[in-house]
Amino acid sequence: MFVAEGFARMVAGADRADYAARLRLADPLAVHRSAVALVEGSTPAPGDLLAGLGIPRTYLVGELSLPDPDAETVVAFGVPVTEIPGAGHNLMLDNPDGFAAALAHALADAPTSRPGHERT
Repeated sequence: MFVAEGFARMVAGADRADYAARLRLADPLAVHRSAVALVEGSTPAPGDLLAGLGIPRTYLVGELSLPDPDAETVVAFGVPVTEIPGAGHNLMLDNPDGFAAALAHALADAPTSRPGHERT
């Protein structure tokens, strides 16, 4: 039903022209499969994967996406959360400069090499 009719209704009802334009480029079946996979989740959960990493991590979230349960979860793992002002789900499109600044800040705090990956 979604592939045959719902996708077209979703594109027509998009509240932002830039989102509708990007959505028109997608395959309806791929959008459906992606949505189903997101709802079903994965094992292990992405948050568990993030928590298990032994490297510095930062979780970026758009201000317009708050409250965000995933952001609250990663704080419990000790992962810093950086809010991108004026951004929603599409951080890089909604606030490219804010995203770049937050990413640069997170990377500046990361070590320059990982054990076993040192430059000689």
